[in-house]
Amino acid sequence: MVSESTLTLDILPLSADTARLVRVYGTEPCIALPGTLPAPEGGSFAVTELGDYCFSEKPRSLPAADKTCRYEAAPDGTARLIRAFGQTVGGTCRRYDFDFDAPAAGSDADDLHPVCGNFLEELTLPDSLQVVGSCAFYNCRKLRLLTVGTGSLTMGSDVFLNCFALETIRVQAGPEEPTGLFALVNNITEAVRAEFCPAGTAAPLAALWYPAYWEDIEETPAHILLHTFSGQGYHYRQCFLENKFLPAEYDAIFPQGHDADDANVMAMLCFDRLRYPWQLTEAAAGHYLAFLAANTDRVLARLLKAQDNDAVRALIALDVLDKDGFAEASALAAKAGNAAAAALLSGCAYPGVELDTQVQQKQVLGEIYERTETWPFEKNPMRVKEATVQHAENFCAKRGMGIQPLDQTISWGVEDASGKLTKGASVWLQFKCVQAIDPSAEL
Repeated sequence: MVSESTLTLDILPLSADTARLVRVYGTEPCIALPGTLPAPEGGSFAVTELGDYCFSEKPRSLPAADKTCRYEAAPDGTARLIRAFGQTVGGTCRRYDFDFDAPAAGSDADDLHPVCGNFLEELTLPDSLQVVGSCAFYNCRKLRLLTVGTGSLTMGSDVFLNCFALETIRVQAGPEEPTGLFALVNNITEAVRAEFCPAGTAAPLAALWYPAYWEDIEETPAHILLHTFSGQGYHYRQCFLENKFLPAEYDAIFPQGHDADDANVMAMLCFDRLRYPWQLTEAAAGHYLAFLAANTDRVLARLLKAQDNDAVRALIALDVLDKDGFAEASALAAKAGNAAAAALLSGCAYPGVELDTQVQQKQVLGEIYERTETWPFEKNPMRVKEATVQHAENFCAKRGMGIQPLDQTISWGVEDASGKLTKGASVWLQFKCVQAIDPSAEL
């Protein structure tokens, strides 16, 4: 979620029309940077570089105030110059407005809150960016999402050092376009997910995983350095040509073996490649499906933790679960407390019990309905109740109405002497679809 508050930006002009961002101040951890800023002498600066240690908690060698310009950037992307080369300004400024012989204004950086270190969580970089300086995100331990635009990038060293939470790189371009993804993933040795999601698209066109890898360097008696890599992560990161992603080369790596890689990451790699199958061949899909079918529990555990029920539906659509697999998956969802996912999965495990339609629902009178749901795998009816109410709400919402609960009956599941569940929990709900939700209605 991008910040809706104002940002303060310090930039170092590099030429008449380009600039380096050296520091960002604000009060929100999720921000989007503007690509252009008004220049003091007219025209504009394109933000083409992130300075070294730009988002580090402890920046090094920041330029002096009389070398930089400061801006206030509004949430809509507009920016206003507030200080130029140490001089406080306001409104429209021209070169002759500045008295460069006057003493520079004192720095008020201590009064501003820097967006850096553990405070930064999500960042959207502008399309104009071309260079990311060394250690730009040093110790940003809570940075989890980085969004970049089109165009290639030149990276410094240790750009993402200690960015342990970084899990997704979102590229706002098509997978067939040249982008900076090659440079980005080759600066990250930990597992990371990348998605091609052009601006305005509802879902990614392609989603890729780059597993973690380790590099070992050994010197032979002849003083020759031997580089070896543990895991396939390094090889996945080389599947680019002129900054364009190469899907065939990427998919060819999986059948070569992945015993040294994290099985949880490889299961997600298979799932995302199948879910968004951009230029995926039938042969490659077969390898991914076989591995996914044997590791659906790994994928489900991640999806349930993220409460991503859309992804659960996508997993079901891949047809990698049999009836027993659905039963185990629905039990896992119930254990995780995700009633909606448990209901969705149990509907597939027990076809006679449809939890998303009106098979167990009947019209009593007018807009009054009765709905009964039974979960054969669940003893506690509280989760069943939550799902039943949700399904009733969905039913009324499809009719453009709200819901007014009228009555309900809940029944606990029954176990035999050995503790085996012989009868699942069930809920009977009577409700009315109404034009306006009655806030005083309670079960």
